[in-house]
Amino acid sequence: DPEECAKLNAEARPGEHYHPVALGDREGEATLYVTRDPGSSSLYRPDPHFADNHLHLAIHRVTHTAPVTLTTLAAWAARENVPRIDVMKLDTQGSENDILRGAGPLLDDVLAVACEVSFAPLYQGQSLCGDVSKTLADHGLDLWRFDKLVHYARAAGITGRTMQIVYAP
Repeated sequence: DPEECAKLNAEARPGEHYHPVALGDREGEATLYVTRDPGSSSLYRPDPHFADNHLHLAIHRVTHTAPVTLTTLAAWAARENVPRIDVMKLDTQGSENDILRGAGPLLDDVLAVACEVSFAPLYQGQSLCGDVSKTLADHGLDLWRFDKLVHYARAAGITGRTMQIVYAP
């Protein structure tokens, strides 16, 4: 969103720069699924099952779509003359693994990655935690910890099977 990017740059701290690009694992055209809450918009279509069955996920309902042009992190870095990335933070509503794959050799020198992951496919076709973990491991990065675990309550009257994973200290 070039307009939003311009606003962010106008308010940026010294040394902070925003770029209006859509990152993925390839270059080309894609569809952005814009949702009721713009922060839940994604390159992946939200799975309506979760909006129908979980109280707080109605914000994932699509209001419209918009065409975007994708680039990879590696291609963007080459164009912007960015030789390396030390730390990455990714929260892109299901496309995190695509961005990691599109980083190419840049990922080999990254010191740390803070990355949102899902255990359930909130978005159709998205990579899940294990997929992201494997991509990172392939580049020498190991899972260190989970932080800020989020659980969504089921809608009233919804019954079904659930699973709980418990981690021992």
